[in-house]
Amino acid sequence: LIFGLTGFVTMLSIISVLNLTQTYRTVSLFTSPNEISLTTLYQMQNSLIEEVKVDYIKISPVQELKELKASVFSNFLTILASKKVQFNVFNNGDYLTAFNPENAPIDDVSKFILRSIISVEISPPSPPDDDYDSIFDIELPHSVSMEGGNPQLISRYLNDLVVTANDIAVDGLKNIIIKKVNLRLDEIALEREMLLVKKRREQLNEIEELTHGAKIANSLGIIDNNFKLVSEDVVNQFTIAIGESQSLPQWYLHGEKALLERIKLLEERKNSEPFIPEVISLDN
Repeated sequence: LIFGLTGFVTMLSIISVLNLTQTYRTVSLFTSPNEISLTTLYQMQNSLIEEVKVDYIKISPVQELKELKASVFSNFLTILASKKVQFNVFNNGDYLTAFNPENAPIDDVSKFILRSIISVEISPPSPPDDDYDSIFDIELPHSVSMEGGNPQLISRYLNDLVVTANDIAVDGLKNIIIKKVNLRLDEIALEREMLLVKKRREQLNEIEELTHGAKIANSLGIIDNNFKLVSEDVVNQFTIAIGESQSLPQWYLHGEKALLERIKLLEERKNSEPFIPEVISLDN
C-alpha cells in the first residue's frame, strides 16, 4: 500500500513537471556613457555660457563632462524603470503577437502586457566576490532582467527597451538645450529690436533739435561756421557767459548750412545698426 501510494504520487509529480512551461531569466547588461559619446551634447550645452563668461564660474571640462555623464545616466535609469516606457516598447514593437504565439484570445490587452513585463527588474552593479581591486579598474555593468518562457524573445525586448530609454534620455537633453538656445535667441532679438527703437527715437529727437537750431541760426543770420580757424575739439571746451555759463549751442557753432546738411544725412540714413556697438555684439 505504501509503495503503491508513493509511486502514484511520484508519477503525478513527474507528469506535472513535464507539462510545466520552463521559465528563463534573461539579463541585458549596459554601462554608463563614456565622455567621448557626450562631446556633442557638451559642446551644445557650453554654447549657452560663452557669452556670460564674466559671471560664469569656470569648471574644468573634465568635471563638466563627469557632471553631464551623471545627469544623462541618471535620467536614462529613470526612463528605463518607467512602466509606461516598458509598456510602450512592448506595444509598439508588436511583442503582443510574439508573446502570444498560439493567438489565444486576450480579453484585456493592457493587463496582458502588464503581466508580461511585471518581472522587469533593473539592478545596480554587483561587486565581484574575489577581486575587489578590479572595481577601480573597470566600470561594472548595470543590468535589466526579465523572466519568461522564451529567452530569445525576452532578450530582444530588453535590448529594444535599453535602446529606447537611451534615445529618450539623449533626445530629452537635446530638446532642453535647444529650448534654452531658442529662448536666448528670442531674448537677443528682443534686446536688438529695443536698441534699434531707442536709436531711431534718438535720431528723431536729434533731427528735431537740429531743425530747431537751424531755424534759430537762420533768424540770426548765422549761415556758416563761425569758428573756421579753431578746431572743434577746442571749441567744444569753450563756454560763453550769457547769463549763466553754458556750452556753445550747435546753431551758433556750426551755422544753418551745416545743421541742414546734418539733418539731411540723418533723414537719409536707412540703417543705424553700424552706429550701435551693442547690436554688433548681440549679432556676434
